[in-house]
Amino acid sequence: MKEITRIGVWLDHTKAHLIEYHPFAEQIQTVFSPEMESREGAEFKTNFGDRASNNEDRLANKTQNQHHEFYKLLEKSLLPYDEILLFGSGNARNEFKNILKADKAFQAKTIFVEAAEHLSENQLKAYVRDYFRALDVKRSS
Repeated sequence: MKEITRIGVWLDHTKAHLIEYHPFAEQIQTVFSPEMESREGAEFKTNFGDRASNNEDRLANKTQNQHHEFYKLLEKSLLPYDEILLFGSGNARNEFKNILKADKAFQAKTIFVEAAEHLSENQLKAYVRDYFRALDVKRSS
């Protein structure tokens, strides 16, 4: 019988912490959104010759494209896993869940979604470990 592969993903729109679950140890990796990378060292300039609404539209489109690029990167990272726990404090977890559910490659996978605040690395590992252990106990009952 094939072992179920599991991963927890704490995410917001700027970064994701991927916590690979194993019964006795968790591995964590952080992936940053292109939005975060473009913010670092960026200077905010105002060009009074441009209309504000055009600038806002361009910025909104750029942000939306960066979110899409970020989600695609995460999608590729999650392909090997059977069970995926998405958790975080904003609406990124639900947006990403909808993207995964629309992808045929994820239709046979189980996706869980939970709300959670910002957590330290040890708290992230504990959250994922406790979640999947509780799931195992529930399934064995």
